[in-house]
Amino acid sequence: MVHPEERETQLEGEVDASRQSHAQMAGEIKAPRSEVRGKVTALLTGITLGATSLFALPQAEARDRSAVTKLSDSEVLRGSKSEKREENNAVAALKFPKFTTLQSLKNAINQRKMVLLTSGPYYILHGIGELDSKNAHYYASLRPHAKKMLDDLASKFHKIFGTKLKITSLTRTAAYVDILRRINGNASKTSTHMYGTTLDISKAGMSKAQIAWMRAHLAAMERSGKIVATEEWSQPCFHIVDIKANEK
Repeated sequence: MVHPEERETQLEGEVDASRQSHAQMAGEIKAPRSEVRGKVTALLTGITLGATSLFALPQAEARDRSAVTKLSDSEVLRGSKSEKREENNAVAALKFPKFTTLQSLKNAINQRKMVLLTSGPYYILHGIGELDSKNAHYYASLRPHAKKMLDDLASKFHKIFGTKLKITSLTRTAAYVDILRRINGNASKTSTHMYGTTLDISKAGMSKAQIAWMRAHLAAMERSGKIVATEEWSQPCFHIVDIKANEK
C-alpha cells in the first residue's frame, strides 16, 4: 500500500513530467513556425528586391545613356543592341507612319510631308533606290527636318574640306526592305529608313582627317540629343537618325 505522502509526491512528479512533455512539444512546434516565418520573410524580401531591380533597369539604362558625354567619340558611335533599341524607340516616339509601299511614300511626298533630294553642291546621291530604278527618285527623300540636318552637316563638311559627302541610303519602303534583305544580310526588317528619318553617309574615299571630323561632329550631335548615329564597318558608312524629325 502506497503511503499518501508518497502518492502525492508521485503525482507531482507525473504533473512535472507532463508539463515538461508539453513544453517540449510546444518548443518542437514553435521552432518550425519560426523557421517558416523566416523563409517567408526571405522570400518576400527576395521578391521585393527582384521587383526593385526590374523597375530599376530602365533607369539604369537611362543613366548609362546620360553618361554618353563621358564616352569617347568612337564609343558614342559604336553600334550595339541597346543603341539599336534606342534608335527604334526614338523614331517610334515621333509617331510617323511606316512607309509600307511605294504608293504610301508617293502620297507623303505629294502632301509635302517628305521632300525630294538631288545631288548638289554639298553632297551627291549614290545608289539610292537602285533595286527599283524606275522609281529611284522617290526613295531619294527625307522628312523636312532631316533634310535640313543633312544640309547643315554637308555644308560644314564642304566648307572645311572642300569635298562632297556621298549619301548611299535615304528612305526605303517595307516592300523595298524585303527585296534588299534577300541580297544584303545587314538590312533590318525594323529599319528606321522606313520612316524618312534616316540616312547613310559612305566613308569610302574619306581621309583619316575627314573620318575623324565626322566622328567628332556626329558624336557631339548625339550628345546634344539631336541624332542617334552609328559608325558601321561591314558596309563602311555613318548611319544617322534624326530623332528631332518632327520639329520644323
